[in-house]
Amino acid sequence: MEHLEKIKDILIHIAIEDGEIIEDRFNSRGTFLDVRIKDNDMHNIVTDADENSQKFLIENITEKVLGIGIKKEQIGFICEENGVSNIGEYTFVIDPIDGTTAFYAGFPAFAISIALFLNNELVLGLIYNPMTKQMYYAIKNKGAYCYTKKGENIKINSKDLPLNKMIFMGSLSKVFNIELIQIEMYKELHKHCLGFAGTLSFVDSVIKLLDDTNFVGITILGGGMLWDISACELIVTELGGSVCDYEGKKNILDLKNPDKKYPSIVYTKSTIDDILNIIK
Repeated sequence: MEHLEKIKDILIHIAIEDGEIIEDRFNSRGTFLDVRIKDNDMHNIVTDADENSQKFLIENITEKVLGIGIKKEQIGFICEENGVSNIGEYTFVIDPIDGTTAFYAGFPAFAISIALFLNNELVLGLIYNPMTKQMYYAIKNKGAYCYTKKGENIKINSKDLPLNKMIFMGSLSKVFNIELIQIEMYKELHKHCLGFAGTLSFVDSVIKLLDDTNFVGITILGGGMLWDISACELIVTELGGSVCDYEGKKNILDLKNPDKKYPSIVYTKSTIDDILNIIK
């Protein structure tokens, strides 16, 4: 555990550097952007920006972590693109661009997500929108923080908003039975909340939930993967909020099953009891 502060600092600076590359690619995407459909699913695309970002993150995290005394055989990566999946003592779980569709469409609502599992335990999470420069991170049992544009580390707290003063965010799952559950859930939530906003990036919607300058208090993930949920789960939990499945149960994150889906609800501390009553 003594390496976690050093790894956190490494991830902050690598994410910022990677974010600059992603931002440049976003601004120049009018030139040729290699876009491909994954798994014969028209809603699941990958671009050269995703793959280049992932490659950059793997290479630079490996190099910097080796520099603090961790051995190469101790390092593993589970990533969204190209089937990268190997578990180590230090396993980094990465989504290089969560919200590829938003990136492709020209909406600056996407994010980098990096989580660290130490001996299969989630201990560190970082999320970063390179367009808005909003970054949040957490180390287990040490609280959640915002890393500001000025390089300051500011501890953050959960929003204290009643349901009728907050907006909830979400999208629809591509899995039919989950989609039906979501539609009913959205109908019930809409009776109690101020309004609803759609999202093309779960991680970016969590960034909005963490931002205390708006009224987002709930975000719903349709069928996210390990790389979507891991970093967000730790940050929100350290904040004092909660992440659960649609039955109100805690997610069991499984490194050995990277294909497992995690339909999830993320909410702030003040809404826990109200949300569970609504969704059950």
